[in-house]
Amino acid sequence: MKKTILPFSIFAVMSLSAVAQSNRLFAITGDAQGSVQWNAIREVNFADGKAQKTIYAPSTKQPFKYLSVFNTPLNAKVIDKEPTYTNVAATAYDATNNRLYFANMQGSELRYVDLTQPELTVVTNDDANFSIKNKVAGEGSVITRMTFGVDGYGYALTNDGEHLMRFTTGNNPIIEDLGALVEGKVAADHSFKNQCSGWGGDLVGAVNGDLYLFTVRGNVFKINVANKVTDFVGQVKGLPADFTINGAAATEDGHLLVGGSNYTKSYFKINIETLQTIAPVTTPNGVYNASDLASANLLFQSKLTDNSRLINSSNIKIFPNPVVNKRISATFNNLVSGDYVVAIESVSGKLVSKNKLSVVRGQTLNIALPQVNNGVYYLKVIGSNQQAIAVQKLVVE
Repeated sequence: MKKTILPFSIFAVMSLSAVAQSNRLFAITGDAQGSVQWNAIREVNFADGKAQKTIYAPSTKQPFKYLSVFNTPLNAKVIDKEPTYTNVAATAYDATNNRLYFANMQGSELRYVDLTQPELTVVTNDDANFSIKNKVAGEGSVITRMTFGVDGYGYALTNDGEHLMRFTTGNNPIIEDLGALVEGKVAADHSFKNQCSGWGGDLVGAVNGDLYLFTVRGNVFKINVANKVTDFVGQVKGLPADFTINGAAATEDGHLLVGGSNYTKSYFKINIETLQTIAPVTTPNGVYNASDLASANLLFQSKLTDNSRLINSSNIKIFPNPVVNKRISATFNNLVSGDYVVAIESVSGKLVSKNKLSVVRGQTLNIALPQVNNGVYYLKVIGSNQQAIAVQKLVVE
């Protein structure tokens, strides 16, 4: 069968992170409800906050194994300790690879649990860029916030905002220390540098490419990743006086769910547009108090940004998917031979590229993608009536 090379001209690029498995929510908790030893990892329910799966807890004595991300020998001191040995306050979910990343509070490694494995498998990355040498000496350099951005990168932030780290998830992972956040618009007594009101909390990615910092006292800051300028947005309203925001995760409709480190009554859902608390999320027995929360969702996203957009996806087969080396082979099945438009769109519906081509039923096209950032896109086949007749998800790694 003849194969055609089709170069794609990119008119505009909007990079995106994976929003697959958007109904999954993860929490770093204590071994028991109410404990403040943050050494357990659980999957919980978005609807009521109920723990539905324990991924790791010291009391279970479950077997686990360590691997190195670089396939190099592991330090004996590392493999002699439990995965969460100095407690965890930062975690982020990578839905593309089904991994839960985390960092020990006094550790010097970026780690992830490989959720595709039946046995608990913890993969470690000891890249020196992730090591802040004075973690043990003070709380400022402890990593307490982590998330994935719309660009597909993972981000981690120290308490004092002096180190914003960015990491990749491919076969040759890279960790960069982007440096200190830059203070932008600040209201009185609302600086991310203020230890009382600006430390702790969590990071959450947004569909516009920014990161949002939710501090332990409910202050909200928007971080421009390109220049690290950090603007004060406002303060979360309507939370109980004894509640602190320690974990935050975007919900399926683009709002926010927050959990507290000492609060076992409930989590809370927050309207991200108004920063007003909407409702408690709880069970009759309360919830596990959490040092951090993580999901694959993005702030301000719509429920219509994932599988509900797929149309007759069996009419086009993309391989490999996830994409590696920016090349795919697309086979057009069950389509009447003729002229079509093939477009690539962001999850927000913004056009990334568009090309006209003639397709023969069953034809396979080799498509060379440009240097787009990692993320999720939709490849759309448009017929002569200007209507999409096939839409397939495209994950670029």
